[in-house]
Amino acid sequence: MQPTSLHGFCKTHNLPKSTAHQRLREAGFDTSNGLDENAIAFLYREFKLKTQPSSPEPAYPLRAGGLVPRGERRRLARQTFDAEAYQADKSALEADAHHTAVHLNGAVMAYAKARFASVLADIDLAADSMRANALGAMGFEMGKPEAASGNGSE
Repeated sequence: MQPTSLHGFCKTHNLPKSTAHQRLREAGFDTSNGLDENAIAFLYREFKLKTQPSSPEPAYPLRAGGLVPRGERRRLARQTFDAEAYQADKSALEADAHHTAVHLNGAVMAYAKARFASVLADIDLAADSMRANALGAMGFEMGKPEAASGNGSE
């Protein structure tokens, strides 16, 4: 098996190359000639990689001799573009974006109303407390009715 380059492995698995290199070095692996099977197995364990990602499909079909010739690419691209499907997808995406924005605006409004009600309740509570403190400072006892003068109860 031919050694795999550290750069290629990290790019394929979306890993930070410097971190992978540091961990390999700390584990005693030499990466100067690429990654051998043991180093690759170590990286799979170290970064908890499950499986090797599948390679993406090429943008243009391959032939036995290589890529499709340039002129034929243009022809294939024109054949595969469907204007009606594009417009339908675009309209659906715009409608979905509009519905999402409306939903988010509604959620933001509901949150703002709830916060506003909470702040008003806090202000009412503070006002009640200040009122009670002021009445207490003036000699009124909260919760007890003031005795009327001249009724003989003292």
